[in-house]
This record gives sequence, C-alpha cells and structure tokens, in this order.
Amino acid sequence: MRRAQDEEGHPVYQGKRNAERDDPSSHSRLLRAQRSDEIDAKFGYERYKDPGERLGWLINMHPSDVVDENKQLVSAVDFFFVEEDGQRFKATLPYQPYFYIATKKGMEREVSSFLSRKLSG
Repeated sequence: MRRAQDEEGHPVYQGKRNAERDDPSSHSRLLRAQRSDEIDAKFGYERYKDPGERLGWLINMHPSDVVDENKQLVSAVDFFFVEEDGQRFKATLPYQPYFYIATKKGMEREVSSFLSRKLSG
C-alpha cells in the first residue's frame, strides 16, 4: 500500500483498502473525525455549539467520533439540519454504543471477566 498526501498534507491511502478507515486505533479515529469535520464545514455544516435553540429539518445523520470535555474520544452521532432560510448546521450527540452477547448458561461470569480483560484499555 502506497501512502501519499493531498494538497493539504492529509494522508491519502492508495490500494484496495483504506487503511485509515480500517484501523480502529484512537489516533486514526481522531484523524478521521477531524477530516470529517473539515469536509462538513466545506459544505456549510458547522457543528452547532452555542446555547439556545435552532429549528431545522433533519436531512441526514451518521455515526461519528468527538472529543469530549475530558479530552477523550467518544462515539457520537452527527445530525445534519437545514433551516427555513437555507442555513445549514450539524448537531452532535455523544452516545455509548452497546451490544448484547448470549452465553451458555452458567458462563456469564467467565465471559464477562474475559471481555473486561480483553477490551479494557
């Protein structure tokens, strides 16, 4: 896989797979989130952070990552809106993704312990 840079110095991956997208590391997620914010801003979707209300039509949403007040990268959902006057904005809602695991009866503690050791960090 060859690594190149675009006109702004961001890495561009060439090959069959996008290495940045497939890499689950926090650094890669942070770079992807920053790049996504840059692209959204180019299309007029600045993240709405001011207090108060804004009224708009929801036109799209997708999963994202955002740095919280503790400087931690957390999962989030970006919601994209268009106001009546044509102004655009996005609102981001952090969330804790989850899933369920079915275990054999009586194995719950072992599975929980294994997953805690394996996935903590």
